[in-house]
Amino acid sequence: MTKAKQFQGLFLLTLTLAACAPASVEEPAEDSSPGGKADDADGEEGLRFAAYEEAPRWCNETDGACLVALGQLTPLNVDFSSGDARDQGTIASCASHSFIGMLETQLAAERGILVDLSERYQLYANFMATGNMGDEPDVIVTFPEILENFGVMPEAAYPYDAVLQNAHRFSQDLAQGIEDDGAITIDVAVAQTDANSRERFEVLTADDALGALPQVGKHPITLPVQAELMEGAIVPEVEVRLTDGSILLLPCFSDRASEVTFDVTPREFLGACFDHDPADYYACQTDLPEFVEREDDCSSLLGYVDGWQTTLNARLSKLATVLHSLDHQEAVFVGVDTPYLLENKSSPLWHSQSYLGAGHAVTAVGYITADKLGDPDEQSVGLLEGPSMFDAFADQMEPDYGWMIQTARASGDAEWVAEVRTESALGQRVVAEGGMILFRNSWGSELGDIEIGVDGFQAMTFRYFLARLMLIEARGDVGPEVCGFEIGYDDPFFETFADDARNLAWDAVKAQFLTSAGEDAEEMRAAIEDCRAAE
Repeated sequence: MTKAKQFQGLFLLTLTLAACAPASVEEPAEDSSPGGKADDADGEEGLRFAAYEEAPRWCNETDGACLVALGQLTPLNVDFSSGDARDQGTIASCASHSFIGMLETQLAAERGILVDLSERYQLYANFMATGNMGDEPDVIVTFPEILENFGVMPEAAYPYDAVLQNAHRFSQDLAQGIEDDGAITIDVAVAQTDANSRERFEVLTADDALGALPQVGKHPITLPVQAELMEGAIVPEVEVRLTDGSILLLPCFSDRASEVTFDVTPREFLGACFDHDPADYYACQTDLPEFVEREDDCSSLLGYVDGWQTTLNARLSKLATVLHSLDHQEAVFVGVDTPYLLENKSSPLWHSQSYLGAGHAVTAVGYITADKLGDPDEQSVGLLEGPSMFDAFADQMEPDYGWMIQTARASGDAEWVAEVRTESALGQRVVAEGGMILFRNSWGSELGDIEIGVDGFQAMTFRYFLARLMLIEARGDVGPEVCGFEIGYDDPFFETFADDARNLAWDAVKAQFLTSAGEDAEEMRAAIEDCRAAE
């Protein structure tokens, strides 16, 4: 194969989050209990399944036992947190984990409530609504609507164990149809049935698939739901009007058992206890630049680098959008290409000097810019507030960092603290690549015996985000043109990025080509470097 053919063939990458590069599977759990309910909805284009097909019992719409819906939530200034990172096992379920993680973090930030929600139910809803497990961007952007239609469950009501139990059915390769070893995947199984949601339900809820919905009648969730309440937490309350006309006032969440309870559907739980409106969400997708074919190898490569440079400058608005949402305490769903090598995947920081891996989704929960990292006035703010996540990452990357930062902090000299942080291995990478975005992963805390970041939390540099971005999704007051205009960050990275865009474009193209070059990697590397030097 000539270099020209190599250049032309390697950019044909599909935009998908199917792989999610998951961690190893857990031991099989106990058999899941049978149950579930499939109700057919009216529709001329076929049957549409919806779990627990009951209209929410709002008191202005129904008689008897009913609920009063909440008004808008008032944000509470609390730290971003949504509990430990989850372990998705071998199933490609990163999108559902990240979207649910975003909801959990929103509730933590706005209400001071830490609650474990069911990723398994999100998977179930994705598939029932679209026939897709949630690996395609066009499906992911509909998650807010899927959530509105299906509601949400707590983890205790619909745990993920059954997914891990049946993970052999959802292995990374099989879930994408990559391996052809005679095993039937869920997608193949559904494709072989009629376009009938009841058959789809039977496939998905079989013992060798996701398992069954809770067999507890129409109302599988009991309020109040068990949760951890931070100091100053604002807990939504539900007014319940009983059939005899009496009224109960129940909290949606509690950190202790309650003698007075009320059972609700997933949609009632969502509507009464969360501030969820699909209209409040935005989603921004990105595409790879179009390959430009020229007369010779180097000209072709330069054309592609030109395309990447334009693309990277255009993506600045999406980076600004993410930072804007995080500024307003809104967690963000981010879909990116992962680093290729195992040690890079488990590193505290993902940076642009790495090859491409599979598509993956994470929940972004905070950030720090290189400018703020070096500012003495910022050393006790956000990710730098001690004991800080930045320090935990830096300590993992550099064994001597711990005692150095402790000594500097003990002195009370903010300039010294800023110097230690900036001069650390982590700090130097952050300075070189503009800043870092903190995210919660869904690979658990370890890949094999290698620790993943810090307790499953990792970060990506700004340059990495720009070069590997596929999709962002969040809720926030960012305007209708959010995906297409510059929000305007007064930060040196945004002001000077045009000077660096060419270098990052070369790095992005090099990583993309060398990832798939195989035996021709060295020849490809030499050709790229020669062309870059000639420019």
